[in-house]
Amino acid sequence: MEAQNSLIKSRAKPIKESIKIPQPLFSPKTPGAIILNQNHPSKDASGRLLTDVVLDPVLTSVLEPHQIEGVRFMLSCITGGPGVETGSGGCILADEMGVGKSLQAISLIWTVLKQSALGVPLVRKVIVVCPLSLIQSWKVEFKKWLGIYRVHVAYISSEATTSKTIQDINAFIEGSTLDVLIISYETLRSNIDKLTKCNIGLLVCDEGHRLKNSKTKTAETLCQIKTRRRVILTGTPIQNNLDEFWSMCDFVNPDALGQQAVFKRVYAVPIQKARDSHSTKKEQESALSLSSELTTRTSSFILRRTKDVIKLPQKHENIIFCLPSTIQLELYRRAISKKIADAFHNSASALLLITYLRLLSDHPGLIFPEDIALSALEGRGHKGDTINSSLLSESQRLILSKHTVKARKKGRSKQNEKVKDNLIGEEEQQIEIDEDNIEDQEKPIIDLFRSCVDEQEINQLKAIDITCSSKLVALDAILAHIKRMYPNDKVVISSVFTHMLDFITSLCCLRRYSFVRLDGSVKAAQRNDAIKKFTEQGSNTYEI
Repeated sequence: MEAQNSLIKSRAKPIKESIKIPQPLFSPKTPGAIILNQNHPSKDASGRLLTDVVLDPVLTSVLEPHQIEGVRFMLSCITGGPGVETGSGGCILADEMGVGKSLQAISLIWTVLKQSALGVPLVRKVIVVCPLSLIQSWKVEFKKWLGIYRVHVAYISSEATTSKTIQDINAFIEGSTLDVLIISYETLRSNIDKLTKCNIGLLVCDEGHRLKNSKTKTAETLCQIKTRRRVILTGTPIQNNLDEFWSMCDFVNPDALGQQAVFKRVYAVPIQKARDSHSTKKEQESALSLSSELTTRTSSFILRRTKDVIKLPQKHENIIFCLPSTIQLELYRRAISKKIADAFHNSASALLLITYLRLLSDHPGLIFPEDIALSALEGRGHKGDTINSSLLSESQRLILSKHTVKARKKGRSKQNEKVKDNLIGEEEQQIEIDEDNIEDQEKPIIDLFRSCVDEQEINQLKAIDITCSSKLVALDAILAHIKRMYPNDKVVISSVFTHMLDFITSLCCLRRYSFVRLDGSVKAAQRNDAIKKFTEQGSNTYEI
């Protein structure tokens, strides 16, 4: 009996000691290995053993030091610290454009899908929500850095039918093969009932400054996804409007800054008041102290770096003054003559005149787009004229919005048209256009300008003569010099006015330059193809 008891004890001893020790997915001892949870404790709060989370060597070789720091920061935020804590939350990666936020986010996603400090995957499902125009970009980025076999991603593209969208979402929710869902904000809103049934481990919001208002449908919809691991990616400074700042912080870390009403009273109102030109020195000093306090409170979950962290070649900017062409100078002189100047008796009409003078300085044909530039636009098959409205003054928006409405279809009789800024893909950024009001304000200006130009000059402008614009003449010389001296270089040409691109396109055709054009008329799904064509084509390719 005694021998039998001894045998039982000897068998029981290994069972007591057979505690499973978590192992890192990649060896931390490999030269160059990056441990993401540095200085982690040996156990978590529940007594579970912890191990190293080592960055995949495939990513180690491509990440820059500042990007490794960003991945570490985000991992620490969504896990609550070096170890795995129950109070995990979110963060905001607010690096400037060009610092590499997408690669950092992909590195984080790949890491948490495969490992954690407990030696098992931290999450099983990830959603990346972004503007529709960026879905293809995310697809390209995942393929570029992880290939097509490492991670399985579902993409809801703009071409997807309703049935295909539902099929892909169901496959992501119900299946075990799809790890990541890339979806637009609009499509997510339409299918939120399905997605709330899935256990989402991580939510990444690209262009997350769209969540700056907690009361929008987009923000309310995203809050229905029950995960505290939320990451916002934004290159837009978020400290300018403190109400928006609070909304974004509250989304990634609810209650981190308290109730909005209290935050507004304690921080927002005093800081905004100090920005007033009539504020006292005491108010300014108090606001400075509050701003510093706010920065400290949010530094644990907001990371922003500028392009200074990237080692780029020195950038040289050259501003070239172009002496106006003969016809530009003559029309400009007529435009500022007493006859016309006297007609602008208020500031609003004066702003319209200034805008017309700007158009005239680019190309005289731009002041009569319905006669000249619009005909060129229709000749190339464009359906409308869309520009980046954020770059324009109110007077410019009025003028160019009118031209956009005209370019659509003359049979429309709607009082108001909404022009979307397709270049940046913002769903809420729209311009209300009252056509009658625009006509009333602009008709006298158009008539006055027409009275300055004779039929022969109009015909010259219609011919799209390069010599009519000194800027086109200068551009022509610059492009010729680049082609001759730097045959392997590529060129990007941009313009605030889309109609000006018509003249630049004509110049490229005239000189037989290979080029791609990217403006608001290009569908979201085709933009990446245009960019790919530009980057992959041979020498001297121009993007307009």
